[in-house]
Amino acid sequence: MYRRTFVRLSLCALGAGCTATVAPGPQEPQWRKHFASLQRDAILINTDERMLHYWRQGGAEYRAYPVGVAESPELLRTGQTHVVAKEVDPAWGPTPAMLRRNPNLPRYIPPGPDNPLGSHSLHLSWKYYQIHGTDDPASVGRKSTSGCFRLMNAHVETLYRLVRVGTPVVVV
Repeated sequence: MYRRTFVRLSLCALGAGCTATVAPGPQEPQWRKHFASLQRDAILINTDERMLHYWRQGGAEYRAYPVGVAESPELLRTGQTHVVAKEVDPAWGPTPAMLRRNPNLPRYIPPGPDNPLGSHSLHLSWKYYQIHGTDDPASVGRKSTSGCFRLMNAHVETLYRLVRVGTPVVVV
């Protein structure tokens, strides 16, 4: 039997929306709509809620984080994908679509505090799409990205430690 205890962790001083929820238990009603089972870890990104939900294998742990999502519908991708790679201190470069929208973008930003990908990145099977940190914490919880899913650096660092390559991801 799981105890349903929720712990709110305030991880930013920017106001509402910058918290993480950690709770033991499977949170079944929500995951069952999108995953057949929790034989593996699972990530659900709800773009309307602007929340990322994570369930540990077997449902022993549940976490929810605010997430920045695509700023416009044409940049948003939904459906099933999975984590194909993990990266610490990622470098950033604009996608071809970003350059068409803004040819003045820098072509490369090295790892560091000014990098838009933040401290860690989880690459998805969709080309150019990632779950990553940020150099702009105020953008988390908003429609603010070119398609990726943006977390507070502390949140993506935790996910990085928990998530394995192959973890299924559903975006709704």
